[in-house]
Amino acid sequence: MPELPEVETIKRDLEKVVLKKKIKEVKVEKKKIVRGDAAEFVKELKGGMFVKISRVGKLLIFHLSSGLFLLVHLKMTGQLIFKKKEKITAGGHNISNKDLENLPNKYSRIIFTFADKSRLFFNDIRQFGYMKLASEKEKTAIEKKYGLDPLSSSFTKESFLELLENKKGKIKTFLLNQNLIAGIGNIYADEICFEAKVRPDRKIDNLTKKEKEKIFLLCKLILKKAVKYKGTTFRDFRNAHGKPGGFSKFLKVYQKEKSLCPSCHRAKIEKMKVGGRGTRFCPYCQK
Repeated sequence: MPELPEVETIKRDLEKVVLKKKIKEVKVEKKKIVRGDAAEFVKELKGGMFVKISRVGKLLIFHLSSGLFLLVHLKMTGQLIFKKKEKITAGGHNISNKDLENLPNKYSRIIFTFADKSRLFFNDIRQFGYMKLASEKEKTAIEKKYGLDPLSSSFTKESFLELLENKKGKIKTFLLNQNLIAGIGNIYADEICFEAKVRPDRKIDNLTKKEKEKIFLLCKLILKKAVKYKGTTFRDFRNAHGKPGGFSKFLKVYQKEKSLCPSCHRAKIEKMKVGGRGTRFCPYCQK
């Protein structure tokens, strides 16, 4: 699933190609992708335009000229593909050349056609992703369910330490909790714990204040760097121009099990389960 850096990359790249284009037609090929009434969904979108795109955690928010909001979550296999003549801008789950040459295809669940004949496709193989229209009040209520954004000014050392107060669970489980911190997923949680030299299964109440502060700092540094390099390349992400993210060359432990630790050069990266998620760590470096 794309995490905060990948979704932020998609947002920034799509802003360049879909804003202020009149929506001429909306086709819903798979109603289950739409949360709410599909007919009303089409009615509200047709004739309008996207005027802004924002993000909270892994959720994309398309601001409509009507005052409504289109909420888009890619989940595990969702894709957003914009096509204008031969120019294609695509982001989300792994996209093959064959997929891009045959649009729409059997995985095209929702299709937007703009007045200039360009189109935006919401493709989803496993159909876990969704689109939902929301009012200002509904959008605000949904945003409030998300925790602090690690790239926002409200994500401070003080606010982070406050979130950790009286918590007794495992640090990785805490980092993955979208109600506390929005946007960190499996990849970056592993990388943050590795750089902090803390085992992902360490209990929060056993962490020192210095370790907590280091984890906070690394949340910001690693995610900022990942955004700078347009996310991470692995089997199900491409940025909005169909190119692999550049952060993969900086990964230290994610999908590196059985490889020699790049830090200590003494132990091999191991894999275990934390909160049901595959988790990589160095048994020597991380305490």
